[in-house]
Amino acid sequence: MAGNENKRGIILLSDLDHEGITLPAGTELDMGDDDLETAFVGAGIAKWGKGAVPDSVTPLQALAAIEAAEMKTVFDAVMAGNARAAQMFNLATEVRRTSQIVEGLRMAAGKTAAEIDDLFRLAVTL
Repeated sequence: MAGNENKRGIILLSDLDHEGITLPAGTELDMGDDDLETAFVGAGIAKWGKGAVPDSVTPLQALAAIEAAEMKTVFDAVMAGNARAAQMFNLATEVRRTSQIVEGLRMAAGKTAAEIDDLFRLAVTL
């Protein structure tokens, strides 16, 4: 994929209607067909990218993404070592990307900010 290094899929720039199915602008597609993705980008229908990072997700979405990323052991250790963080997480209705708990988890897991952004992108889909 020329020009698509380190990127995943494409993001639609406008609504796309095909055979009675409408995909809204902003939809992220991973078609598995490099030529078709390249054609969509070349025609201005889509752009390369991973999509926006959600500002927040639900605690359930966060836990599902943490488990999918095989970070549950690290998460449990962080929560066991910080009773206040554990209480805040357990009472939360949302987990913000910019929270200190997320930053602590990132550091404990040895992840980059970009990897945590990807975790939030995953979480919002779960």
